[in-house]
Amino acid sequence: MTGACFLAFVGLMVPLWQPIGPGIAVLAVLPVVVAGITLGAVAGAVLAVLAYFAGAAALSLAGHPGADVLVKPDGIPMLVGLVAVGMVVGRLRDLGQRMEIDREGLQLIFENTSIGVGRYQPDGKLEQANPALLTLLDEDAGVLGSGLRAMVRDSRRRVHREIRYTRPDGSESWVAVGVVKARGAGEGAHSIATVENITVRKVQEAALEHMALHDPLTGLPNRTLLGDRLRQALLTAQRDRESLSLLIMDIDRFKEINDTLGHHIGDLLLQETANRIRDCLRDSDTVARLGGDEFAVILPAAGDGRTVERMAAKLMDALAQPFAIEGTELRVDISIGAAMYPAHGDDVSTLTRLADIAMYAAKRSGTGFAVYSSDAGAGLPLRLALASQLPAAMEKDQLALHFQPKADMQTGRPVAIEALVRWEHPSLGLLPPDRFIPLAEETGQIKPLARWVLQHSIAECARWRKAGWELPVAVNLSGRNLHDAALPKLIADLLAKHDVPGLLQQLETTETTLMTDPEVATTLLGSMVEMGIRVAIDDFGIGYSSLTHLRRLPVGEIKIDKSFVQEMTTDASSAVIVRSTCDLGHNLGLVVLAKGVENVTTWNLLRDLGVDLAQGYFMSRPLPGDELMTWLANSKKEPVARSAS
Repeated sequence: MTGACFLAFVGLMVPLWQPIGPGIAVLAVLPVVVAGITLGAVAGAVLAVLAYFAGAAALSLAGHPGADVLVKPDGIPMLVGLVAVGMVVGRLRDLGQRMEIDREGLQLIFENTSIGVGRYQPDGKLEQANPALLTLLDEDAGVLGSGLRAMVRDSRRRVHREIRYTRPDGSESWVAVGVVKARGAGEGAHSIATVENITVRKVQEAALEHMALHDPLTGLPNRTLLGDRLRQALLTAQRDRESLSLLIMDIDRFKEINDTLGHHIGDLLLQETANRIRDCLRDSDTVARLGGDEFAVILPAAGDGRTVERMAAKLMDALAQPFAIEGTELRVDISIGAAMYPAHGDDVSTLTRLADIAMYAAKRSGTGFAVYSSDAGAGLPLRLALASQLPAAMEKDQLALHFQPKADMQTGRPVAIEALVRWEHPSLGLLPPDRFIPLAEETGQIKPLARWVLQHSIAECARWRKAGWELPVAVNLSGRNLHDAALPKLIADLLAKHDVPGLLQQLETTETTLMTDPEVATTLLGSMVEMGIRVAIDDFGIGYSSLTHLRRLPVGEIKIDKSFVQEMTTDASSAVIVRSTCDLGHNLGLVVLAKGVENVTTWNLLRDLGVDLAQGYFMSRPLPGDELMTWLANSKKEPVARSAS
């Protein structure tokens, strides 16, 4: 800037030298230059105008001949030049000040930024560094410093790398390092390095990746990560010529727990289930939560049936133990399906699909475990079709009720009627309940199905009353029905609608269902008993009920399972079970009914044992409503007891 001011000063002096003389020219131009340097462009220009006209006035008063030049048009170029000098010199001064401010600002940024910045010589020696870089280098055990030197020596103009190192306190840090050659990429060029601590970003990325690949509730791998690990396990098995197995399992009737005890208890149960599964596995095994109550396990080098069976038995034993969750004791059953490589498939999709099919086969059979077979999947398309058609069947009244009498063993007279649902399928014909009720339970349609049965059975009971038959109608309830808080009101409304007293409504549920959550069952069934409704335990003897629970449950009747009744004539132990059950029921003040009575010999044995009621084909098969009315009319003429005597 000083040189430019000098040239401007000399350039303006030359045209002013002759007309006004050297001394006066210097006095005219010098203040303009000084003003521009000290005050800036605007002040320099203003002072140039003032100096010009002031000089012209002074020369005129002094009678100097140069005054004529300044006041005539020939002096205009000199005026413009003088103003230009003031502005140029002032502008240069402003630019100089701004550059100084920028330099100071850059220095502040350099010294205070959290990003490390350094200047390196071509040999990798550090020439200059800001405090942030020095701090990062002090934390480093040598990895960062050596990495920087290697990047400086790299022949490329720009180099970028992420470096991980361990800090003195043992924690890991990540930095993003960038190096750029300041003068080309040739030898001898110094380099500028920037180093940014990206540890927080890396931790966040790792957390996001974990969230994307793991179940947030249990911490287990999710379906996506399971697929990746199964894919890798298959590649390893193919390379090493080994086998592997995939297990898929879920908790039976888990929805009932959620509906009754709340999702909080359900979540805690899932977490504890995940822990127990983990405890059963080897380090090489993988367990994942697929969603809901469904889990999967990869078993490398375990493709033979015996190994898989042992693992399944181990898992079932571990999960059969009671769960103590916030003061509530829960017992659950699981169903496990297995598919194996290479026997059943060699890709993720096939093994997953077949293991799932095997799991549902285990659920249907009640065994708890099944290995995939072609038989297991043979009926799957039909099952899926029936599950999707069931809601429409209820809407279109394709369902029908058949009724089977319960007879008093002393009089042979009917004392109650059990309603049994059938499906009059348009293409498959009449379907028994075991073809679609399990589907309704699996798909959550059991509640609307139970409502349909209650609506139609109570309406039918009203029809019997009009015909002179005061016979209670019994309806079977599943576990999910016992968790339906709206059920008592529904039944009360239906009884009132059809003018049927509560004494003519009976509810039956299995022993296993009651023992799943006896407290909930006691509460709901207790409200039914208060309405005068009678409750019976169905299939008694094949569950795991304790005398304590049995004594507390609001039941009035137990139904001995037909497997014991039908074998009592040929198997002494079955006869003992029937006799003991009858004595137990009577001691607890319960009515005892025997199911599956198919011949007169069984009838007479049961009567001699003191069984109160009987039900089975010996009395009548399940009948449509109109045929039942005919049977009832005939039973007046010839009771069962008379034909059995």
